Amino acid sequence: MHTNPDVKIIPLRCGGGLFAGKSHDACEVNAHGPIRLEYIQLKPGLFLSQGSLIVLPNVMIGTGSCSVAHSCHGMVLPDCLCFYGVISCSTQCNLGRVQLAPSSLVVTEPNSMLDVHTAGPTASFGIAIRPELWLETASYLGEDGTLAAAMRSRVAQLTEMELRQVLANIDWLVGALENYPEAIETNAIRHYVEVGLITGLVLAMARIGKGAAKSLPPFKQSLVVRQVREYAWEMLAQPITLADLCRVTGLKARQLQTVFQMQTGLSPLHYIKAQRLREARRLLRQTHCHSVTEAAMQFGFWHMAQFAVDYRRMFSECPSQTLRKRSLSRAH
Repeated sequence: MHTNPDVKIIPLRCGGGLFAGKSHDACEVNAHGPIRLEYIQLKPGLFLSQGSLIVLPNVMIGTGSCSVAHSCHGMVLPDCLCFYGVISCSTQCNLGRVQLAPSSLVVTEPNSMLDVHTAGPTASFGIAIRPELWLETASYLGEDGTLAAAMRSRVAQLTEMELRQVLANIDWLVGALENYPEAIETNAIRHYVEVGLITGLVLAMARIGKGAAKSLPPFKQSLVVRQVREYAWEMLAQPITLADLCRVTGLKARQLQTVFQMQTGLSPLHYIKAQRLREARRLLRQTHCHSVTEAAMQFGFWHMAQFAVDYRRMFSECPSQTLRKRSLSRAH
Protein backbone atom coordinates (compact mmCIF):
# COMPACT_ATOMS: atom_id res chain seq x y z
CA MET A 1 0.00 0.00 0.00
CA HIS A 2 1.16 3.53 -0.77
CA THR A 3 1.56 5.87 2.18
CA ASN A 4 2.77 8.92 0.26
CA PRO A 5 -0.28 10.86 -1.07
CA ASP A 6 1.84 12.23 -3.92
CA VAL A 7 2.44 8.76 -5.44
CA LYS A 8 -0.43 6.60 -6.60
CA ILE A 9 -2.08 4.61 -9.37
CA ILE A 10 -5.77 5.36 -9.83
CA PRO A 11 -7.60 2.48 -11.58
CA LEU A 12 -10.20 3.65 -14.11
CA ARG A 13 -12.98 1.19 -14.82
CA CYS A 14 -14.83 3.35 -17.31
CA GLY A 15 -11.87 5.10 -18.78
CA GLY A 16 -8.25 5.02 -19.69
CA GLY A 17 -5.47 7.55 -19.53
CA LEU A 18 -6.23 11.24 -19.28
CA PHE A 19 -9.62 10.70 -20.92
CA ALA A 20 -11.07 8.96 -17.91
CA GLY A 21 -14.24 9.13 -15.95
CA LYS A 22 -17.25 7.60 -14.29
CA SER A 23 -19.91 8.54 -16.84
CA HIS A 24 -20.31 8.79 -20.60
CA ASP A 25 -21.01 12.50 -20.78
CA ALA A 26 -18.98 14.33 -18.12
CA CYS A 27 -16.67 13.50 -15.33
CA GLU A 28 -14.27 14.82 -12.74
CA VAL A 29 -11.10 13.10 -11.59
CA ASN A 30 -9.51 14.48 -8.44
CA ALA A 31 -6.11 12.94 -7.74
CA HIS A 32 -5.49 14.95 -4.53
CA GLY A 33 -1.90 15.48 -5.62
CA PRO A 34 0.25 18.45 -6.64
CA ILE A 35 -0.97 17.83 -10.21
CA ARG A 36 -4.72 17.56 -10.52
CA LEU A 37 -6.94 16.85 -13.51
CA GLU A 38 -9.67 19.44 -13.06
CA TYR A 39 -12.27 18.20 -15.52
CA ILE A 40 -12.85 16.46 -18.84
CA GLN A 41 -15.95 16.93 -20.97
CA LEU A 42 -16.82 13.89 -23.07
CA LYS A 43 -19.62 13.68 -25.62
CA PRO A 44 -22.37 11.09 -24.96
CA GLY A 45 -21.74 7.65 -26.39
CA LEU A 46 -18.04 7.51 -25.60
CA PHE A 47 -16.70 4.34 -24.09
CA LEU A 48 -13.09 3.83 -23.03
CA SER A 49 -11.27 0.68 -22.02
CA GLN A 50 -9.87 0.13 -18.56
CA GLY A 51 -6.67 1.95 -17.73
CA SER A 52 -4.68 3.69 -15.02
CA LEU A 53 -3.89 7.26 -14.17
CA ILE A 54 -0.45 7.57 -12.55
CA VAL A 55 0.06 10.58 -10.31
CA LEU A 56 3.53 11.68 -9.18
CA PRO A 57 4.51 15.04 -7.63
CA ASN A 58 5.62 16.57 -10.96
CA VAL A 59 4.27 14.18 -13.59
CA MET A 60 0.89 12.61 -14.39
CA ILE A 61 0.61 9.81 -16.94
CA GLY A 62 -2.18 7.84 -18.53
CA THR A 63 -2.81 5.50 -21.45
CA GLY A 64 -6.08 4.22 -22.84
CA SER A 65 -8.08 3.29 -25.91
CA CYS A 66 -11.48 4.21 -27.27
CA SER A 67 -13.51 1.65 -29.19
CA VAL A 68 -15.84 4.06 -31.04
CA ALA A 69 -15.77 7.36 -32.90
CA HIS A 70 -15.69 10.22 -30.44
CA SER A 71 -14.75 13.82 -29.69
CA CYS A 72 -12.79 14.77 -26.60
CA HIS A 73 -12.49 18.39 -25.63
CA GLY A 74 -12.22 20.60 -22.58
CA MET A 75 -9.08 19.12 -21.01
CA VAL A 76 -7.75 21.62 -18.48
CA LEU A 77 -4.48 20.89 -16.70
CA PRO A 78 -3.61 23.92 -14.58
CA ASP A 79 0.08 24.90 -14.64
CA CYS A 80 1.11 21.78 -16.57
CA LEU A 81 2.70 21.11 -19.94
CA CYS A 82 0.63 18.38 -21.60
CA PHE A 83 1.61 15.83 -24.26
CA TYR A 84 -1.10 13.83 -26.06
CA GLY A 85 0.30 10.99 -28.17
CA VAL A 86 -1.49 8.83 -30.73
CA ILE A 87 -0.39 5.20 -30.42
CA SER A 88 -2.65 3.85 -33.16
CA CYS A 89 -5.79 4.91 -35.02
CA SER A 90 -7.70 2.77 -37.50
CA THR A 91 -9.42 5.77 -39.11
CA GLN A 92 -9.07 9.54 -39.20
CA CYS A 93 -7.94 11.38 -36.07
CA ASN A 94 -7.82 15.19 -36.06
CA LEU A 95 -6.66 18.03 -33.85
CA GLY A 96 -8.79 20.85 -35.21
CA ARG A 97 -7.93 20.87 -38.94
CA VAL A 98 -4.65 18.99 -38.46
CA GLN A 99 -4.79 15.26 -39.17
CA LEU A 100 -2.94 13.11 -36.62
CA ALA A 101 -1.13 9.92 -37.63
CA PRO A 102 0.16 7.14 -35.39
CA SER A 103 3.19 8.42 -33.41
CA SER A 104 1.88 12.00 -33.57
CA LEU A 105 2.57 13.98 -30.40
CA VAL A 106 0.41 17.01 -29.58
CA VAL A 107 1.92 19.59 -27.23
CA THR A 108 -0.32 21.93 -25.24
CA GLU A 109 0.92 24.72 -23.01
CA PRO A 110 -0.29 25.19 -19.40
CA ASN A 111 -3.93 26.16 -18.89
CA SER A 112 -4.89 25.36 -22.48
CA MET A 113 -7.57 23.20 -24.12
CA LEU A 114 -7.24 20.06 -26.20
CA ASP A 115 -9.81 19.27 -28.89
CA VAL A 116 -9.35 15.86 -30.56
CA HIS A 117 -11.83 14.17 -32.88
CA THR A 118 -11.58 10.56 -34.08
CA ALA A 119 -13.67 8.62 -36.57
CA GLY A 120 -13.00 5.20 -35.05
CA PRO A 121 -10.99 3.14 -32.54
CA THR A 122 -7.97 4.99 -31.19
CA ALA A 123 -5.25 4.21 -28.65
CA SER A 124 -3.46 7.12 -27.03
CA PHE A 125 -1.40 8.29 -24.07
CA GLY A 126 -1.22 11.53 -22.14
CA ILE A 127 1.58 12.97 -20.03
CA ALA A 128 1.29 16.12 -17.94
CA ILE A 129 4.50 17.69 -16.63
CA ARG A 130 5.23 20.64 -14.40
CA PRO A 131 7.09 23.15 -16.64
CA GLU A 132 9.68 23.81 -13.92
CA LEU A 133 10.92 20.20 -14.02
CA TRP A 134 10.86 20.13 -17.83
CA LEU A 135 12.98 23.31 -17.98
CA GLU A 136 15.40 22.01 -15.33
CA THR A 137 15.83 18.66 -17.11
CA ALA A 138 16.17 20.27 -20.54
CA SER A 139 18.79 22.67 -19.16
CA TYR A 140 20.91 19.82 -17.76
CA LEU A 141 20.58 17.98 -21.08
CA GLY A 142 21.78 21.09 -22.93
CA GLU A 143 18.47 21.45 -24.79
CA ASP A 144 17.06 24.67 -23.31
CA GLY A 145 15.15 25.62 -26.44
CA THR A 146 13.02 22.49 -26.63
CA LEU A 147 10.00 23.93 -24.79
CA ALA A 148 9.75 26.95 -27.09
CA ALA A 149 10.26 24.70 -30.13
CA ALA A 150 7.56 22.32 -28.90
CA MET A 151 5.12 25.18 -28.43
CA ARG A 152 5.81 26.41 -31.97
CA SER A 153 5.42 23.00 -33.59
CA ARG A 154 2.23 22.11 -31.67
CA VAL A 155 2.24 18.67 -33.36
CA ALA A 156 5.47 16.65 -33.61
CA GLN A 157 6.08 13.26 -35.21
CA LEU A 158 7.90 10.72 -33.06
CA THR A 159 9.96 7.98 -34.64
CA GLU A 160 8.74 4.44 -34.08
CA MET A 161 11.66 3.86 -31.70
CA GLU A 162 10.84 7.00 -29.68
CA LEU A 163 7.19 5.97 -29.38
CA ARG A 164 8.16 2.47 -28.24
CA GLN A 165 10.54 3.95 -25.67
CA VAL A 166 7.87 6.27 -24.21
CA LEU A 167 5.39 3.39 -23.92
CA ALA A 168 8.06 1.09 -22.44
CA ASN A 169 8.87 3.77 -19.84
CA ILE A 170 5.19 4.03 -18.90
CA ASP A 171 4.77 0.23 -18.64
CA TRP A 172 7.95 0.02 -16.55
CA LEU A 173 6.70 2.76 -14.22
CA VAL A 174 3.33 1.04 -13.73
CA GLY A 175 5.13 -2.17 -12.79
CA ALA A 176 7.49 -0.35 -10.44
CA LEU A 177 4.63 1.42 -8.67
CA GLU A 178 2.71 -1.81 -8.24
CA ASN A 179 5.65 -3.95 -7.08
CA TYR A 180 8.00 -1.52 -5.32
CA PRO A 181 5.82 1.26 -3.85
CA GLU A 182 8.17 1.85 -0.91
CA ALA A 183 11.08 2.54 -3.27
CA ILE A 184 9.07 4.99 -5.41
CA GLU A 185 8.11 6.89 -2.27
CA THR A 186 11.75 7.87 -1.64
CA ASN A 187 12.64 11.29 -3.05
CA ALA A 188 15.75 10.18 -4.96
CA ILE A 189 14.05 7.32 -6.82
CA ARG A 190 10.86 9.28 -7.47
CA HIS A 191 12.96 12.08 -9.00
CA TYR A 192 14.86 9.45 -11.01
CA VAL A 193 11.71 8.02 -12.63
CA GLU A 194 10.22 11.47 -13.31
CA VAL A 195 13.39 12.81 -14.95
CA GLY A 196 13.86 9.57 -16.88
CA LEU A 197 10.42 9.88 -18.44
CA ILE A 198 10.88 13.57 -19.26
CA THR A 199 14.33 12.96 -20.78
CA GLY A 200 12.90 10.84 -23.58
CA LEU A 201 10.44 13.57 -24.55
CA VAL A 202 13.05 16.34 -24.33
CA LEU A 203 15.42 14.43 -26.63
CA ALA A 204 12.60 13.69 -29.08
CA MET A 205 11.75 17.40 -29.24
CA ALA A 206 15.45 18.26 -29.61
CA ARG A 207 15.88 15.80 -32.49
CA ILE A 208 13.19 17.44 -34.61
CA GLY A 209 14.79 19.92 -36.98
CA LYS A 210 18.35 19.24 -35.80
CA GLY A 211 21.28 17.45 -37.39
CA ALA A 212 23.75 15.04 -35.86
CA ALA A 213 25.49 16.03 -32.64
CA LYS A 214 28.98 17.50 -32.92
CA SER A 215 31.67 14.98 -31.94
CA LEU A 216 34.68 15.64 -29.66
CA PRO A 217 38.33 14.81 -30.39
CA PRO A 218 39.32 11.27 -29.24
CA PHE A 219 41.44 12.46 -26.27
CA LYS A 220 38.52 14.54 -24.95
CA GLN A 221 36.16 11.61 -25.42
CA SER A 222 38.40 9.47 -23.18
CA LEU A 223 38.37 12.18 -20.51
CA VAL A 224 34.57 12.34 -20.62
CA VAL A 225 34.26 8.55 -20.18
CA ARG A 226 36.66 8.69 -17.22
CA GLN A 227 34.71 11.61 -15.71
CA VAL A 228 31.44 9.68 -15.96
CA ARG A 229 33.06 6.54 -14.52
CA GLU A 230 34.38 8.46 -11.51
CA TYR A 231 31.04 10.17 -10.90
CA ALA A 232 29.19 6.84 -11.13
CA TRP A 233 31.58 5.37 -8.55
CA GLU A 234 31.00 8.30 -6.18
CA MET A 235 27.21 7.80 -6.53
CA LEU A 236 27.48 4.03 -6.34
CA ALA A 237 24.26 3.34 -4.42
CA GLN A 238 22.16 6.05 -6.13
CA PRO A 239 20.16 5.89 -9.37
CA ILE A 240 21.69 8.12 -12.05
CA THR A 241 19.89 9.93 -14.89
CA LEU A 242 21.22 11.16 -18.22
CA ALA A 243 20.55 14.71 -16.99
CA ASP A 244 22.92 14.05 -14.05
CA LEU A 245 25.69 13.01 -16.44
CA CYS A 246 25.17 16.05 -18.67
CA ARG A 247 25.39 18.31 -15.62
CA VAL A 248 28.65 16.67 -14.52
CA THR A 249 30.34 16.64 -17.94
CA GLY A 250 28.93 19.91 -19.29
CA LEU A 251 27.94 18.18 -22.54
CA LYS A 252 24.60 18.07 -24.30
CA ALA A 253 22.78 14.76 -24.10
CA ARG A 254 23.15 13.89 -27.76
CA GLN A 255 26.85 14.80 -27.67
CA LEU A 256 27.41 12.65 -24.58
CA GLN A 257 25.61 9.73 -26.18
CA THR A 258 27.77 10.06 -29.30
CA VAL A 259 30.94 10.04 -27.19
CA PHE A 260 29.97 6.85 -25.37
CA GLN A 261 28.80 5.13 -28.54
CA MET A 262 32.18 5.81 -30.15
CA GLN A 263 34.27 4.94 -27.07
CA THR A 264 32.35 1.99 -25.59
CA GLY A 265 29.67 0.95 -28.07
CA LEU A 266 27.06 1.63 -25.37
CA SER A 267 24.92 4.53 -24.22
CA PRO A 268 26.19 6.25 -21.04
CA LEU A 269 23.45 4.72 -18.86
CA HIS A 270 23.97 1.24 -20.30
CA TYR A 271 27.69 1.58 -19.68
CA ILE A 272 27.08 2.47 -16.02
CA LYS A 273 24.58 -0.36 -15.66
CA ALA A 274 27.10 -2.86 -17.04
CA GLN A 275 29.78 -1.66 -14.62
CA ARG A 276 27.40 -1.90 -11.67
CA LEU A 277 26.23 -5.36 -12.67
CA ARG A 278 29.84 -6.56 -12.70
CA GLU A 279 30.37 -5.10 -9.22
CA ALA A 280 27.17 -6.74 -7.96
CA ARG A 281 28.34 -10.09 -9.36
CA ARG A 282 31.71 -9.66 -7.66
CA LEU A 283 29.93 -8.98 -4.34
CA LEU A 284 27.61 -11.98 -4.74
CA ARG A 285 30.67 -14.19 -5.02
CA GLN A 286 32.13 -12.90 -1.76
CA THR A 287 31.51 -14.67 1.55
CA HIS A 288 30.19 -11.64 3.45
CA CYS A 289 27.25 -11.05 1.03
CA HIS A 290 24.09 -12.63 2.48
CA SER A 291 21.40 -11.87 -0.16
CA VAL A 292 20.70 -10.77 -3.72
CA THR A 293 18.86 -7.70 -2.44
CA GLU A 294 21.90 -6.62 -0.44
CA ALA A 295 24.15 -6.82 -3.51
CA ALA A 296 21.63 -5.05 -5.75
CA MET A 297 20.90 -2.17 -3.38
CA GLN A 298 24.59 -1.53 -2.75
CA PHE A 299 25.04 -0.70 -6.42
CA GLY A 300 21.92 1.38 -7.02
CA PHE A 301 19.53 -1.35 -8.20
CA TRP A 302 16.19 -0.92 -6.41
CA HIS A 303 13.92 -2.59 -9.00
CA MET A 304 14.69 -6.23 -8.13
CA ALA A 305 12.83 -7.79 -11.06
CA GLN A 306 14.65 -5.55 -13.56
CA PHE A 307 17.95 -6.25 -11.82
CA ALA A 308 17.38 -10.01 -12.21
CA VAL A 309 16.52 -9.62 -15.92
CA ASP A 310 19.56 -7.43 -16.63
CA TYR A 311 21.85 -9.71 -14.62
CA ARG A 312 20.73 -12.85 -16.42
CA ARG A 313 21.01 -11.14 -19.81
CA MET A 314 24.62 -10.20 -19.06
CA PHE A 315 25.86 -13.29 -17.23
CA SER A 316 23.50 -16.04 -18.49
CA GLU A 317 22.40 -16.94 -14.96
CA CYS A 318 20.18 -15.45 -12.26
CA PRO A 319 21.82 -13.57 -9.36
CA SER A 320 20.37 -16.18 -6.99
CA GLN A 321 22.24 -18.87 -8.92
CA THR A 322 25.52 -16.98 -8.47
CA LEU A 323 24.86 -16.77 -4.73
CA ARG A 324 23.91 -20.45 -4.55
CA LYS A 325 27.06 -21.53 -6.39
CA ARG A 326 29.19 -19.68 -3.85
CA SER A 327 27.35 -21.36 -0.98
CA LEU A 328 27.82 -24.81 -2.57
CA SER A 329 31.54 -24.21 -3.11
CA ARG A 330 31.94 -23.25 0.54
CA ALA A 331 30.09 -26.42 1.64
CA HIS A 332 32.60 -28.55 -0.29
